[in-house]
Amino acid sequence: MLPIERKRQGYIHELIQTEERYMDDLQLVLEVFQKQMAESRLMTEAELGTIFVNWKELIMSNTKLYKALRVRKKTGGEKMPVQMIGDILATELSHMQAYIRFCSCQLNGAAILQHKTDEEPDFKDYLKKLASDPRCKGMPLSSFLLKPMQRITRYPLIIKNILENTPEIHADHNHLKLALERAEELCSQVNEGVREKENSDRLEWIQSHVQCDGLAEVRMRELFCGSAVQMINSNNHLDGDRHGFDTIQHHSN
Repeated sequence: MLPIERKRQGYIHELIQTEERYMDDLQLVLEVFQKQMAESRLMTEAELGTIFVNWKELIMSNTKLYKALRVRKKTGGEKMPVQMIGDILATELSHMQAYIRFCSCQLNGAAILQHKTDEEPDFKDYLKKLASDPRCKGMPLSSFLLKPMQRITRYPLIIKNILENTPEIHADHNHLKLALERAEELCSQVNEGVREKENSDRLEWIQSHVQCDGLAEVRMRELFCGSAVQMINSNNHLDGDRHGFDTIQHHSN
C-alpha cells in the first residue's frame, strides 16, 4: 500500500471510529439523562424540551450515517481498504437539518440548566448522581450537550484530510469534494440558525422590556432587524466570545 493510501485509510478509520463513539454518546444522553430526568418530575416538559430539543432526531440522523459506513466497511472486508466513502457522506450529510434546530436552541437550554443548578440544590445533586454513571466517565450533562456542535464542526476537517490523500483520478475524489461542500454548508446553516435565533430572542426581550408607541416601535423593529440581517450576511461564523465556536472546533473529537 502506498503511503498516501495508508494515510487515506487512516483518516477513513478515524471517521468510522469517532462516529461510533459519538453514537454511543448520543445514546448515553438519552438513556442516562433524558429518560431519567423526565421520570424524576424535577423538570417540566417545557424545560426538558428546551434542553434536549430534538435529541432523538439527531440519533436517527447519525444512525443512518453510521450504519452505512459500517456496511461499506464490512462489504469490502474488515481488513481490506475502503474504496469509496465520499458517496455515503455526501448523501447523509444532506439529511442532517435536525442539527440546525438543536444548535439554534442550545444557548437557551444551557441557560435553563445553569439556572436550575444554581437555584435548586436538589436538582444539582440529582444531576451529579446521574453523571456518576460509569459510562459518563465523570463528564456532566452540560459537556455531553456540546457534542453535537463539536461533531458537525469536525466533519469538514476529517473529510478534508481524506480528500487531500485521495488522488484526483480516484473514483472517490469527486464524491469527497461534494461531501466536503455539504459538510461546510451544514456548518454554515447551523451558524446562521444560531445567529437568527439569538437575534429573535433579543428582539423579543426588547419588545417585552421597552415601551414603544406607534411609529417609534416600527422604527425600532426596522433598525433591529436590519442590523440582524447585516450581521448574518457579513459574518457566517459564530461569535467566538458568545458561543465558543472556535474553542469547540479546536477541542472537538
